[in-house]
Amino acid sequence: SGLIAPFSFLGGSFPGTGTCTNTINAGASCTVIVEFAPTVAIASSDTMDINYNNGVSGQTSSRQVTGTGIAPA
Repeated sequence: SGLIAPFSFLGGSFPGTGTCTNTINAGASCTVIVEFAPTVAIASSDTMDINYNNGVSGQTSSRQVTGTGIAPA
């Protein structure tokens, strides 16, 4: 599922510049690249959900993404 600012898929919407596509063969893998671009010095977090079908039923794998922005020097 989509990410909220300051997180985004590198290169735009999913899959961005990662190696994932809408279809991945059994036993294969892919890379999702998440960019963190804070505009203020604050801690941020979001959850990225990857939905897939394991050949039997729909599944979801959730991963937490976190980052802390710092004030410019």
